[in-house]
Amino acid sequence: MDDQVTAAPSPYAIGAYRRLRAIDTQIEQYAALDDALQALMGKPAHDIVVPISQVAFIPGQLRDTNCILALLGDSMFVEKTNRGARDLIQRRRAKLIAQRQLIAPLTSVAAPTGAGVVSVAEDGIVDIREEYVSDTEDEKTQQEPAAQRPARPAAVPDEQFEAFWNRLGFDELERRDAAQASGTKPQLDGFFAQPRRQEPQPEQAPPPPPAPVRRVSKFKADRMKRQ
Repeated sequence: MDDQVTAAPSPYAIGAYRRLRAIDTQIEQYAALDDALQALMGKPAHDIVVPISQVAFIPGQLRDTNCILALLGDSMFVEKTNRGARDLIQRRRAKLIAQRQLIAPLTSVAAPTGAGVVSVAEDGIVDIREEYVSDTEDEKTQQEPAAQRPARPAAVPDEQFEAFWNRLGFDELERRDAAQASGTKPQLDGFFAQPRRQEPQPEQAPPPPPAPVRRVSKFKADRMKRQ
């Protein structure tokens, strides 16, 4: 069977391909298990080879083939008959087939960009191929918008920059000299402005507490006046 080549799918389509492969694998495993259970119902005992290590085996027999442990999930098992186990397998296969029918249409969703080609092999391997863009072409693409931008203004020469700051300092000196000649306090804001230092003020001793007022009787006050 030849590979099928289609347009580049979206990421959802790639995920659908992977999900379909997993579902197909589970359906095949359930089919093989159903055939094995059907073969066990033909005889009450079957000759088998029992492994006792990775390289050692001994002959044995498989008996009581009508007692099957079915996995329900989360390490939970239930004992079923051979027929009950086959019914459980068929229900699970039908559920997987229904899921496959819902996911299959998602594999035909093409990507909006349309970049690349996808090849689906017979074994389900998805090969995505996209157009290679070299670094030279990428640099040309990035340089084209830059050529259309307006030209930047020329930088100011160092001589003009130094003359500007010298002139600014000279204006501040003239303002300070004029303020000193007029007797006003110069305002050194701007280029020569510096924060003033705050000198620490000496700590003043707290005032003494007032003398306590003593209360005396009227008789004692008259006696003190006479003395």
